[in-house]
Amino acid sequence: MVALAFSGSTAMDLANKRERAAVTLRFALVEAQNATDQDSGVRTLALAARAASEQLGESVLGARLERDAQSALNPETAQTEFADQSFRAVIESALADLEFVPYLEAELPVGFPAPTPVGEIERKQYPRYRMAQAPMTGGRSMGAFWLLFQHIQKNDIAMTAPVETTWSEDPSDQREISMAFLYASTDLGQRGDEGELEVLDIEPAWAVSLGCRGYMTAEVVADARAQLLEWIESHKGLVVSGEMRTMGYNSPMIPMNRRYFEVQIPVEPVSQPAESKLVIDFASGTEFERWMPVNDSVMGGLSWSSVKRGPDGNSIFAGEVSLDNNGGFASVRSNLRDGSRSKRVESDLAGAKALVLLARGDGNAYKLRLRSSDSFEGVSYEARFETKRGIWSEHVFEIEAFKPVWRGRDVPNANQLRPEDVRSVGIMISDKQVGGFWLELASLSKL
Repeated sequence: MVALAFSGSTAMDLANKRERAAVTLRFALVEAQNATDQDSGVRTLALAARAASEQLGESVLGARLERDAQSALNPETAQTEFADQSFRAVIESALADLEFVPYLEAELPVGFPAPTPVGEIERKQYPRYRMAQAPMTGGRSMGAFWLLFQHIQKNDIAMTAPVETTWSEDPSDQREISMAFLYASTDLGQRGDEGELEVLDIEPAWAVSLGCRGYMTAEVVADARAQLLEWIESHKGLVVSGEMRTMGYNSPMIPMNRRYFEVQIPVEPVSQPAESKLVIDFASGTEFERWMPVNDSVMGGLSWSSVKRGPDGNSIFAGEVSLDNNGGFASVRSNLRDGSRSKRVESDLAGAKALVLLARGDGNAYKLRLRSSDSFEGVSYEARFETKRGIWSEHVFEIEAFKPVWRGRDVPNANQLRPEDVRSVGIMISDKQVGGFWLELASLSKL
């Protein structure tokens, strides 16, 4: 098995990028040391951090360097956050992350992926493996360690790296729950209980992993856990599927500056209901060109919007809402069928009991709007949904939840919405949510 590196990069690609970024930072540290004043030294390091971020591409460490560079180049934050040698320490820490090479004291189990680079997050696939696991009774890690060590000695099982440790789910009470020694292969030993420990097989699975160096303290693990959860929330199609764990690669004899470990959270793809059927694939071909803006400019307002292709191929509804000239809304809509009533997509909404919209937003609230009439000014049926900034979410709308409206007013006597009659779909932002907005759209399915 091979780790699935983020952005489709191979492990070699990432290693080369990290090496180039490390060279950039190392040269900048020398130049900054020779700077005539503190401000020019900080600027030299900030520009190098930005260059290293660009060299790393889509990277957690690269994003961190870019944030640091922005703060250092901003006169309002540079004086408070990066006085004296503090920014040099930031760059030296990033350089140490880039140049760190994990020290493996033992062989990996058969089929295990390589360690995750320090400071990076990646999704990794693990094969089926066997392990001996013991509880951390009362938080006594050394007791579990010696129990496991005696087990592998008695059964002539070779020591491997890493050692797997599970942790409590409560971030306010971050503590170790169990420790496990991993067998080199599932062909070794026998499964079953052996008093205080258990030998069991773990089925193939995926995990999101953050590479770390230094001591594995509860504070470091809690911070890594928060970073991993944020990463998972920002990547569509993934959900947490198990408890957090750490993978420790070094014994207590290894000094702090050479110690390496990973913090991991098991994940799995979001399962789609078997009966769901795609209606609109927002990343398909020229889908973004099929959407027509309908903003408050039709009544003299100044709001505007458009739909464009995003960097990942999805469609992005974006623009700005203004209340000037009695405005206050922006929207786009697209026909499900052309004038000849031939199907434009795999299916229309006939038979739908609910709709599922996969989208990532900016924290604003939006409305999914359906129209059964070809009339530009006809009644619309809308359902409101809220977004969390930067997080992919599946919004499920029961057909009964769509309310008939006309120009923002309820229409209590309107006909009941019939999915098979729906002619167009739209997205709207209103409710005095003034300012810029964006909503990334991935798919619309029916149940």
